[in-house]
Amino acid sequence: MRPSLQPTVQSRSARRQAPGGCLAETCVKGDMTLARGTALLRLLKYVGGDNRRTARLDAELPVLQHRKAPGLWQIAVRLAAVDDVRTAPAPRARKLRIVAQEPTMWAVVTRRGRPTDQAIQRAETVIMDTLARSYWFATGSATIRILGPVSVLPFVGSFEVAVPVFRQLQHQSTGDCIECRSARLTPANRPANPASLPIH
Repeated sequence: MRPSLQPTVQSRSARRQAPGGCLAETCVKGDMTLARGTALLRLLKYVGGDNRRTARLDAELPVLQHRKAPGLWQIAVRLAAVDDVRTAPAPRARKLRIVAQEPTMWAVVTRRGRPTDQAIQRAETVIMDTLARSYWFATGSATIRILGPVSVLPFVGSFEVAVPVFRQLQHQSTGDCIECRSARLTPANRPANPASLPIH
C-alpha cells in the first residue's frame, strides 16, 4: 500500500488556540507540487522509522508548505505525540530537521482544488484586503495548508492559505474575529496543524 497522510474531520470552530509542539520539516527546490512530493517522501521515511531511534511516529495533517525563496519550498508536518524538540528522534537525513511550533493567530482562506500559484495569490489578496479594513495586521507571509487526503501524487481536494496575524488593539480579546463574512475569510486562533490520524 502506498504511504499517505490521512485527515480527520476538521472542526468548524472559527477560533482555536494553537498548541505547542514539534514539526518535522525539510526544504526542497523546484516546482511547488513536485517539491511537495519529494518532501513527503522524506517525511514519511522519518516518521516510518528512518530515524536514529528507529521509532515509528504519528504525524498530522495539514501538510504545511511555505515559500522560502523563489523556487525553494519549506514543507512540514506536525509530530502528534512529541511536545519537545529534545525528545524527538533525530533524523538520519541531513535535509530534515525537527523544530518547535509556537502558538500563532492565523487569518485563513479555504479553497477547493489544487494549490496553484494563481489560486494562492488570489487567496492571499483576499486576506490582505480584509486585514486592511480591520484592526489586524500580517506578521509574516502566507503558508499553504494542505488538508488532504494527501499522497505523494497530485490530488484534487482542498487547501488553506494562512497568514499569521496580530491584533493592533491589545485591550480587546485575542479571540475576536475579523469582520470578513463576505470575503469568506476565517481568521482563527487555530493550530497550524489540527489533529488527524497517524501516517500509514
